[in-house]
Amino acid sequence: MGRPNSAREHHVRSILRGAPGETYAMLRYSGHLLLMVSLYAMLFDDDEFEKEDSLVFNWNPMFWGMGPERFTYNTKSLQDAIMTEMERNKYVGVCCEPNMVFVVCNQFPIIAMHYNDIRHGTTVADELLPKYVAAWEKKGMVGSGSLYPDAWLEQQDVTMAAKDPAFTAWANAWMHAWRSDFVVPLYEKQSLGYITNFDGEIQLNPHELGNIFREMVGTEGAAADNKDTYREAIRRTKDLPKKAKMVPYTKPTFGVIAQWLSELGRSELDGLLKYADEHLQPTWEKGGLYYERNDEPYDEDLRWTHMDPFSGNGCIGYARLNVAGGQKKMWEAPWTAATLQKRPWVDGVDLGQGVDFVRAIFDEEAKLVLLTVRSWDGSKKSIRPVVKNLPAGTYLVKVGAEEARREKLGSGDELALDVEVGGEEVDVVVRLRHSLDMMS
Repeated sequence: MGRPNSAREHHVRSILRGAPGETYAMLRYSGHLLLMVSLYAMLFDDDEFEKEDSLVFNWNPMFWGMGPERFTYNTKSLQDAIMTEMERNKYVGVCCEPNMVFVVCNQFPIIAMHYNDIRHGTTVADELLPKYVAAWEKKGMVGSGSLYPDAWLEQQDVTMAAKDPAFTAWANAWMHAWRSDFVVPLYEKQSLGYITNFDGEIQLNPHELGNIFREMVGTEGAAADNKDTYREAIRRTKDLPKKAKMVPYTKPTFGVIAQWLSELGRSELDGLLKYADEHLQPTWEKGGLYYERNDEPYDEDLRWTHMDPFSGNGCIGYARLNVAGGQKKMWEAPWTAATLQKRPWVDGVDLGQGVDFVRAIFDEEAKLVLLTVRSWDGSKKSIRPVVKNLPAGTYLVKVGAEEARREKLGSGDELALDVEVGGEEVDVVVRLRHSLDMMS
């Protein structure tokens, strides 16, 4: 799944459409990959994946297939393959699975194309977006209850109505980058019943409970802000036939809703994270926080218990680290080569050194580089960060509790620092010295 132009996908496409020779790019992998390499290029001004044959897919299944196959791409050819599918599907999007186009998955290549436009002076995303929006206006982007369709079925030309908020939340966490005026006003309707706040407790509810709550508010006139409505929704959910309410959770619902709240800067995020830390088995391992997998959807009181690996290992961490409107900020002001060429940066450090990098700041106005580090297990570590691309001048340098010292640098000089790190945070400060400048 997700290997553009592979023989297997060509075979699937031939069965579905009877169209020999078509190129077919599945998006669940290729769209995420395009964003990964495009973000890398934008953030580091590095053309590694823009070179020919820089992305290689080796396909050699043991018991089936057509023998070993090798497919090579770079950022541009991968993007071109995705755009070919966009055009073939009349801009509704690219399939992630045979016959299925998901709104969320298509957000990743859209964002990637924008970064590539900024980097190369092209207009691919600008030309695509009006066509994409128009295509979904015809299909109906906002469905019943203001949720987006879970998917569009290409062959049948119908949309699958959402049964829960997962794919809508996931899409919003990324669509907010380029369409915040559309995403933000929908929040209250889309979150109704699924996210509740009674007596100051933020609760993510099972979708069965959320759907009953929404129906009571929408068709019975029940008050959404009344806890009696919530209690009655719980009672009705418990009365559902067992088969109807015990559908296994397969979507990373908790995690993608956390991402949605984080991107929109919603205060409910704090309550959701608090609930995760109190009830969803937070676990530290080798300096990393994750939440242990739990396949049970909810307990007997209908309180959330489910935790999938994607939510527990990635999404919740992303939600904690992202700033409000983080994707939107990057969309509106991506880093350019001109920006990065003027900005100091730190080399010679990596996560394999057993050190957490808590903070890294360059203050343009103060001409100050600040790096805060600590070891994740409390043990002593030695690292040697190298500050590069500093303007020529005399700098005040301070490492932890050491006395500040002066370092004179010429144009192109690098500043290597020996830093001893333990369990306590250590600040590394490099600041351009001005007249009468002092460092405490």
